[in-house]
Amino acid sequence: MREDLALQAHELGWVRALRWRATLHYEHCHDELEVNLIQQGSGTYLIEGEAVELGPGDVIWLHPDQPHILINQSEDILAWLIVIKPALAKQLARDLPNGSALAKGAVPTDQLVRRINPNDFELCCRLLEDVTRFSEQAWVNNALAGLVGRLWMAFLEGEEPRLRKLEPLVRQAKSVIEANPTDVNRDSLAQELGCSPAMLSRRFT
Repeated sequence: MREDLALQAHELGWVRALRWRATLHYEHCHDELEVNLIQQGSGTYLIEGEAVELGPGDVIWLHPDQPHILINQSEDILAWLIVIKPALAKQLARDLPNGSALAKGAVPTDQLVRRINPNDFELCCRLLEDVTRFSEQAWVNNALAGLVGRLWMAFLEGEEPRLRKLEPLVRQAKSVIEANPTDVNRDSLAQELGCSPAMLSRRFT
């Protein structure tokens, strides 16, 4: 399902903190480039037939129009979500080292997930937290290019990704979520699939 992030004309993007919630957000895509940094906890992205497991220090880049859904969030998860408008994304793709990889579809998803080193991780978390304290959108706009650029440079020096193919139960869960593009909680999804909530959770870990 295409999601309208409702960015205003004066906004180049935004930065938000994601914490655990009991319901699952539906699979969606949007016009904006998105980057996530996991500060604590864990979760799993389902993207194009792959399960992308994320933990502290992991950075993932999501192309515009790329369907994705974050599942199996641990209750202590804290993830930073950054989205930027296409115009800024194109500028960064042009200006950053190896930035062409940020262009839509230029590189497979399994090459856009890495764990950054501890020093970069601490710095990026501090920068992200600082930006969320800005009271004026103009300040956020001014910070976005530098912030995304810093994440990209840290990403380029990071470790290789870890991915796995989806097993049958996870594929079924994905199909149910896609067929019912509204918030779904773990218990109702497990009932639909004929398994226990605990079993469903184990299949996503």
